[in-house]
Amino acid sequence: MLGELLGHGSNLRHLVQRPPPRDYFKGPLVTELIPPETSVYQAYRRDYKLVVEIESPGPVQLRLTNVFSVRSVTGLNVATDWRFEKGVLLLPGHGRRHATIETTQ
Repeated sequence: MLGELLGHGSNLRHLVQRPPPRDYFKGPLVTELIPPETSVYQAYRRDYKLVVEIESPGPVQLRLTNVFSVRSVTGLNVATDWRFEKGVLLLPGHGRRHATIETTQ
């Protein structure tokens, strides 16, 4: 995957040359987005918070790993409609949206 991205002008070369330490992968991570045609504009982690900016035609399911529960989701227009169960966070709405997800491990 990285080879394909680099071949099309991605700026991820630094990840290949200096990969994150192994401990990085023990924190909260997004492992899958459903529907797969969801566009991701940014996704990063700050402590136990995941910050994502996505665009989709409808609700999105984010499969999370290393997450015991989700405390809050902020930044959505409809802040109370998110749901987390069995490792999957359902974000309502459609179009482009930015969310900060506070998790516990």
